[in-house]
Amino acid sequence: DDPRAGEPMRLRARVDAAAGLRDTLLQVATSVELEVLQGVTRDLVLAVPPDVTVTAVAGPLVDDWRVAGPRLRITFLDAVTTTTACLVRSESRLPAAAEVRLPLLRVPLAERETGRISVDVGSEAEVVAVAVEGLEALDDAGPMLSPRARAFQLTPLPGISDRRLAL
Repeated sequence: DDPRAGEPMRLRARVDAAAGLRDTLLQVATSVELEVLQGVTRDLVLAVPPDVTVTAVAGPLVDDWRVAGPRLRITFLDAVTTTTACLVRSESRLPAAAEVRLPLLRVPLAERETGRISVDVGSEAEVVAVAVEGLEALDDAGPMLSPRARAFQLTPLPGISDRRLAL
């Protein structure tokens, strides 16, 4: 038995998301990098916003995944004592309202959650206003796929802190 298994789990997460608005659908690819600081984990639980459908989960240690209500539980092949990563693909229908709130996957158990979000609105929409909470706009986000893309950085906060991005 691993002596770390008896220690309380402490972890950090980096959550990078790339979102694309297409017609009436919002598609998001979210990369989650998990760093176990103390203890051991055999799974990862992500908070999933309402009206989001998780379509795929992949990663070198991913064994299985299930969505139950507002939670996505990813089970690993082996116990994780250091780092691991996975990619979560999801989609949701865009509301008829003018404001689109980006559904962010979250790591509630993370004592610190960081990362970036890029949003490409394509030619179907125009960003006229942006409302953010727990995020900072990036002026230089590196190479973008489109001139209509916007990028944001997650302010380092616990995984249960409020974050919001509305376009």
